[in-house]
Order: sequence, then structure tokens, then C-alpha cells
Amino acid sequence: MTPMIIHIPHASTVIPPEALADYIVDRDELALHIAASTDHFTDRLFACDWPDTEFVTAPASRLAVDVERFEDDAAEPMSRVGLGVLYTHGHNGARIRRDMSDERRAWYLDRWYRPHHAALTAAVERALQRAGRALIIDAHSYPDTPFICDLDKSVPRPDGCIGTAGMHTHPALIEAACSAATKMGWSLGIDAPYAGGMVPMRHFGRDARVQSIMIELNRRRYMRLDGAQAVQTDGFDSCARFVREIVQRLRGAANTLQ
Repeated sequence: MTPMIIHIPHASTVIPPEALADYIVDRDELALHIAASTDHFTDRLFACDWPDTEFVTAPASRLAVDVERFEDDAAEPMSRVGLGVLYTHGHNGARIRRDMSDERRAWYLDRWYRPHHAALTAAVERALQRAGRALIIDAHSYPDTPFICDLDKSVPRPDGCIGTAGMHTHPALIEAACSAATKMGWSLGIDAPYAGGMVPMRHFGRDARVQSIMIELNRRRYMRLDGAQAVQTDGFDSCARFVREIVQRLRGAANTLQ
């Protein structure tokens, strides 16, 4: 059986208290930015007692530290719109945080970014030691209406999408995801409206034993926002069933890979 690592980077709404002084908006406005940008409930939707599975979850909001970004802003395309590893702008393009010194930037990275990536890398290494292979499921969600900062503003948006990572996403995984969507009656984008998949830098582009695929869920399928409060809707349980179906099929496909 292929060990799985479920990576949940954007479910937290927590801004660490010691980071609050860096924001230039008040608490109410910051709460609205957090609500819009959080992948709400992905930790619950992907929670399941799958065997031989580790969960790696970021404890802080992406508005504090986005663990999915490259550490170096020069390598991160979204840094051009203030959405690098340390956001200076919010989902609507508004400035939310002041520029930081190199020392302050290192403070964030040392406390949250680097420990998170070390935990993910360690989980993958444990999987490789046990079974000689690993499957990373990168769990996300997105709004039905594109953000100003989104590169893909096509509408209507599908019920979900998958993101691929080159040599780390075997065609069998893509086929498995598409078959799950067909069975469950979901429309599914492939690298649209979002692309990519998380792979630790130790393995990225080097080790095809590490397979990765991103699963993105359209939030209209399971939730709504009431101001800054995320509320589950009647579609939550059916969305959870879709997650179980697609993850089971992805693992089945991973088990066939040599």
C-alpha cells in the first residue's frame, strides 16, 4: 500500500498574537481578509481514518505565513502582487501588512515556514523508508468568484479541480481523479483554475517515487461566508463523500505504480 501524506496548508484562521503588530488594518478588516482567503473546513473534509496516512497541517493562517509559496520571493510569481510567502496584500489587492526587515522576515520563516516544511519532508521520508514510495494529497478550496489577484479568472468555475506537478503526477492519478468526478457528478478542472502540487524541495524534480496531486474544492459546494464567519451548508456531507471517493481512487492508482 502506498503511504499517503494529506497536506492541509490553508485551513487555519489563526494569526499568532506576536505577529499582529505587523498589520496595518484593524482587527475587523483583517478578519474579513482571513475569511475570504482561508480554505475553510478542508481539515474536516479530508479527515478520515485512512490507513498508513499522515496529516501535515499548517497551524497559522496563510495571511501570516503561506507555506505553499516559495521561500524566496524571486522564485515566487505571486510575490509580484503582494502574495509571497509573507503576504503584504489581501485577496482584493489592498495593503494589509507593512514591509519587514530581513530580521523580521527570518523570524517568521524560522517559526512557522521552515518547521512546517521540515515536518512535510520528514513525513515523506518516513513513507519512502516504509514502502519506497509516497503520495501527497494537497488539500485546498477556492471561491466560486475569482479574486482580483487570481491568474485564471474564467467563469463559471468547476465544482473542483486538480493540480499536477510534472513528473510527480503520474497520468494514472489524473485518470483516477477524473473517474471519481464522473462517478460523483462533479465538474473537474485540470490545472484550472489552479495548478501545481506540493512536493518537498528535497524531492522536487528529482524523485518520481514521490507522487503529488492537489485537490481543490469549489466552496459553493459546501459553505458560505456570513461576514467573517464560515458556515457549512447542506452540501457539506456530499462534498465530504466526494473527497473520500477521489482520495480512495488516487490511492488505488498510486498502488499500481512501479
